[in-house]
Amino acid sequence: MIRLHCAPAPGNLPAQAADMFCQQFVQTLAEQAAGSIIRRVPADQTEPNSASEVSITLTIDGPQEAHLSARKGPNGEQIDGASHTFDASMASATPRKLKAFADALLKSAPEVSALLGDATNSNPDLIEKN
Repeated sequence: MIRLHCAPAPGNLPAQAADMFCQQFVQTLAEQAAGSIIRRVPADQTEPNSASEVSITLTIDGPQEAHLSARKGPNGEQIDGASHTFDASMASATPRKLKAFADALLKSAPEVSALLGDATNSNPDLIEKN
């Protein structure tokens, strides 16, 4: 299972734009980690419960910048991906552009992508949102 927390949008980005980007990032994760359950969780539920569970936090640093942090398992080391800058603002991006942003963000953090391989289970199409 993958626990995804989307941190609140910074003040200079509308919350709706940040939420749309988070939703697109869920789809990018689903494509990258086929076979995983992806559950959006609040900040207080990001702790992985098992050795194969991955926790990812998506933080939007500004209208054109975001980064990922992740950890696998309850005793895993915290991985902080570098900030990735996009070529346009998320607030004015089309769904296609948001997909490109989400794909680029995950590719910019190969150490986070590497954790996804073991977070699979037997129900590939289940995406939960709490």
